Amino acid sequence: MNDFISEQEKEINFPLKLSGSKRRFIAFTILLSKFILVVIAIIILMMIIPKTRGIIVGSSIVNPIISNATSSCASVTISGIKNADITILESIIMDLCSDHTAYPTIKEIESSIKSYQWIKSVKISRKLLKSIAIKIVEYEPYLLWFNGDSINIVSDNGVMISINNLEQIQLTYPKVEYDGDIDHIMELIDIIKSFPITHATVDRIIFINDRRWNVIVNDIIIKMPEDNLTKAWERLAIIISKEWLSKDIEWVDLRIHNKIFIKYYE
Repeated sequence: MNDFISEQEKEINFPLKLSGSKRRFIAFTILLSKFILVVIAIIILMMIIPKTRGIIVGSSIVNPIISNATSSCASVTISGIKNADITILESIIMDLCSDHTAYPTIKEIESSIKSYQWIKSVKISRKLLKSIAIKIVEYEPYLLWFNGDSINIVSDNGVMISINNLEQIQLTYPKVEYDGDIDHIMELIDIIKSFPITHATVDRIIFINDRRWNVIVNDIIIKMPEDNLTKAWERLAIIISKEWLSKDIEWVDLRIHNKIFIKYYE
């Protein structure tokens, strides 16, 4: 009997001097620790494998990324989209996640997304193993430029974004009709930025006879001079701020320095 007890104690490595109750308590503690470790492991696995699989914008799944668990991305959450085409971003992400053997790195995802013309900056974080969160910042449209047959959005620092469908953007900024190069557009942007009230009020800016601009505000034509455009724009800003543009005005002529000519509807 003593040999049997000794063998038991040796097998579980309990010192002979421990009482039976202490041995039972230690054995219970070991079993409880193992159980807790198993529960923790299950919880971690549940967190690593996302329940929702797809490209998520807000709370909507735009497109499922995978059909099985071997894909490198299970779910991708995108935030910050205003004007960018989600289908293009979706295509970029699908290409990155199509490799079933390797996870795309943060730098690879960032580089691919920043190649899209709307994206000014991107911040990417990996949530656990297969979930990716993407926060983008778009270039802010400042002007809509009609240049012959092409239509471009121009940001306040001169970045051009070509578009094919006007319905995809919010048309809340001046539209410029000018067949020429970007230099004249940048001059306009610099002037308008100096007088912010005009950016929020001007509807259209049209280049006339290859030498000067007409500005349209609430269907009223503002004739701008060929020279000293900044000074004329300052006068326009004052006119707008004073709310002098009434509906019975057909046009306002600012082409002569320190003079304003107004034509009323008959």
